[in-house]
Amino acid sequence: MNHRSPHAESPLAEVDRTAVCLESSSANFASTGAPASPAGPAQLAPPDSLNPVASPQRLDREPPPQNKPKHSVSTSTVFSLLDQVFVSGASFAASVVIGRTDAGILGVYALAMTLVNFFRAIQGELITAPYMVYRQQRQQHRRGKGSSVAVFDGSVMIHQCVATLAGMVFVLAAGVSLTWIDAPHQLSSALTVLVCTLPPVLWLSFARHYCFAKLRFGLATIVDGAVGFAQLTGLLLLASLGMMSVENVFLAIGAATGLGVLIWILGWRGRPVFQLAAARDDWRSNWRFARWALASQLIGCSTPFVLPWAISFTRGEYDTGVFAACVTTMGLSSLFVTAVGNLLTPLAARGFAEGGATKLRSILTKATLAFLAVLGGFCLFVLLTGDWLVVLFYGGDYAGTGNVCSLLAAGILLNSLSVIAGNGLWALDRPSWNLPGDTAVLIVTVIASVVLIPAQGIAGAAMATFCGAVAGAVLRLATLQLVLRSLEPSP
Repeated sequence: MNHRSPHAESPLAEVDRTAVCLESSSANFASTGAPASPAGPAQLAPPDSLNPVASPQRLDREPPPQNKPKHSVSTSTVFSLLDQVFVSGASFAASVVIGRTDAGILGVYALAMTLVNFFRAIQGELITAPYMVYRQQRQQHRRGKGSSVAVFDGSVMIHQCVATLAGMVFVLAAGVSLTWIDAPHQLSSALTVLVCTLPPVLWLSFARHYCFAKLRFGLATIVDGAVGFAQLTGLLLLASLGMMSVENVFLAIGAATGLGVLIWILGWRGRPVFQLAAARDDWRSNWRFARWALASQLIGCSTPFVLPWAISFTRGEYDTGVFAACVTTMGLSSLFVTAVGNLLTPLAARGFAEGGATKLRSILTKATLAFLAVLGGFCLFVLLTGDWLVVLFYGGDYAGTGNVCSLLAAGILLNSLSVIAGNGLWALDRPSWNLPGDTAVLIVTVIASVVLIPAQGIAGAAMATFCGAVAGAVLRLATLQLVLRSLEPSP
C-alpha cells in the first residue's frame, strides 16, 4: 500500500482540489437556481473543468518538458470549455423545455434536483476531488509501480458504489416520508423514479472527473455532448407528444446519462484493480484530505437546498417553478464567475508563493474589478429590462418577475466577491476560514426565508438570497482582509 507523500496536504494541493470543487456549484446554480458556494473558491470547476483541473499537478513542480507538448494546454483548454458549454447548456435547455410546458412540473423537477445536486456535491468533496489530486501524485511518483494507480482507480470506484447506494436509500426514504406528511403525490412519485435515475446521474458526474484526472478532456467532451443531445431530444419528444411529466422527465434523464456512462466505459484505457483493503485505506486518506471542504460544502449546499423546499411548502409547486426559472436565467451570468474563478485559483496560489500578500492582494483586486465591471453591467441590464430575459426563454407565464430577477442578479454579484475572498483564503492556506462565511449565508438566508417567503412569496425568497449573499460576502472579505494585514510588512 502506497503511503501519501508529506506534501499531499500542502496549500498548493489544497488549491488544486479547490479547482476541482468549482464545477458542482455551477451545476447547482443551473439546476436549482442558487448561487454556487464560494467555499471552495470556486466551487466551480470541474466543471470541474478548468485550467486548474486540466493540470491538477502541483503548481510548484514543473513536469518534464516532454510531458507537456506545446499544443496540449490549448487543446485541453478548448475541450474543457466546450465540455462546460455542453453541461451548462444541457441543464439550461432542460429547464426551459420543462418550464415552457408547465411551471408546476418545473417546480417539482427543481425540488428533486436539489437532492441530486446535494449528493453530487458530497460525492465531489469526498471522492472525486481527492481522487483528482492524489491520482496525479501517484502518476508522478509511480516509477515502475503502475499498479498503484490502477488500485487507486479501483478504490474510488468502490467508494462511488457505496456513495451511490447511500444516495438511493436516502432518496427512497425521502419519498416514503413525503407520503406520510401528505406532500403532493407528484413529488413523492418523482422521488420514486429518481431512485432508479440517481445511479447513472451520479456515475456520470464521477466519469467526468475520472476523465479530467486522466487529462482525457476529449472523452469527457464526447460523453457530455452525447448526454446533452440525448437528454434534449428526449425532453423535446415528451413535449411534442404531450407526455411531459416529472416521472417521464427523470426517465429521459436517466436514459441519457446511462448512455453517457456506457460511452465512458467503452473509452476506458487501462483497467482498475479492486482491492477492499486498499479501498479502506484510501478512504481514510481521502477523508483527512476532504473533511474541511466537506463541512463547508454541506453548509453551502444547504442554502440552495432550503429555498425551493421552503417555497414549495408555503406557496406550492407553481411558484417553485417560477422561482427556478428566474434563478436559472440569472444563473447564466455565473458562467463568467466560473471562468474567472477557474483562472483565479492557480493565479492566486502562485501569486502568493512568488510575491507574498502584496502580490496576492493585487491579483484579487484585478479580479474584483473584472467582476464589478461585467456582473455590475449585467445587474444594471436586468434592473432596466426587468423580466425580459425570463419571458424570452420561458414564456409569458413568467412575466412580472422583474424584481425577483434584479435581486438574484445582485446576489450573484455579491457571491462573486465571496468567490474572490474564498480563493484568497485557500491561497493563504486557510481553507477552514471559509466555514464561517458559509455558516453566515445559511443562517441569514434561513431566517430571512422564514420571515419573508410566507408573506412575499418568490420575491421574499429572492430577498432572502440577497441577504445571505450580503452576509457571506461581508464576512468572507473581512476575514481575508484581516489575514492579509497580518501578513503584510508594517510600514
